[in-house]
Amino acid sequence: MQKQVYRRVDHHARNVMLGAEGALSSHCAPGPASPLPAAKPPPSNKPPHTGPPAPLQTSFLWSSSGPLISPKDDSRNLSAVKDPSIVYHKGRWHVFATTAKSNNWGLFYTNFTTWSEAPSAPFYYLDQSGIGTGYRAAPQVFYFAPQKLWYLVYQNGNAAYSTNPDISNPAGWTEPKTFYSGMPVIIEQNIGNGYWVDMWVICDEALCHLFSSDDNGQLYRSETPLAKFPEGFNEPVIALQDPERFRLFEASNVYRYAKNSYLLLVEAIGTDGRR
Repeated sequence: MQKQVYRRVDHHARNVMLGAEGALSSHCAPGPASPLPAAKPPPSNKPPHTGPPAPLQTSFLWSSSGPLISPKDDSRNLSAVKDPSIVYHKGRWHVFATTAKSNNWGLFYTNFTTWSEAPSAPFYYLDQSGIGTGYRAAPQVFYFAPQKLWYLVYQNGNAAYSTNPDISNPAGWTEPKTFYSGMPVIIEQNIGNGYWVDMWVICDEALCHLFSSDDNGQLYRSETPLAKFPEGFNEPVIALQDPERFRLFEASNVYRYAKNSYLLLVEAIGTDGRR
């Protein structure tokens, strides 16, 4: 597999892959008041849909573009960039992603106004910010409206986060803090030869939920009251489990697509080794 960026949904392939946009209908949102650029005339002012949500598709057909973002030819000597988290805010696309290099993982940030600019947009390596050096991977960025802060959630051996009042200032991210004091007992008991990875936060009107995976067939969830976030998460529970670990591997993404209706996307590995 090449090491560039493609326009395809594949959260943990070697490259940054870009997929369909989704907004969280909750207190955790991609960004305050930032409409996406219109690809066609806006729809007419119809009243909002108030009935039950339409059933989700049962099958999908993905298409892929050519490379969009690739590792830079610089002193970092990266082998790949992957795991993108993307928001559109104040006229610019903001991309956070993982850097990979000889078993060393880090984070970078870039932004641009149109995707045609993506290949040449400069990288800002986030170890130059308060996030610092060391193992950092699998970012999720979102705006937490109650605190008027951007949150960057990532793995560092624990479930970590940094905050920033200005997403366009990559130097403004704070030092890592963690949601847990260490690996929760239930994860220690079930992880086997897997890895604790891929944290994902989504909030509703009352609670914030933190999902994570262990590469061993378990998806975990814990919660804290919205008013206490980012502190106060309880002990995780197993939200989903599969004896065939590759069928429930990692990279969970959870979206609210209608009132009281949520969509969980999880990376699996097929019998052919494809993710």
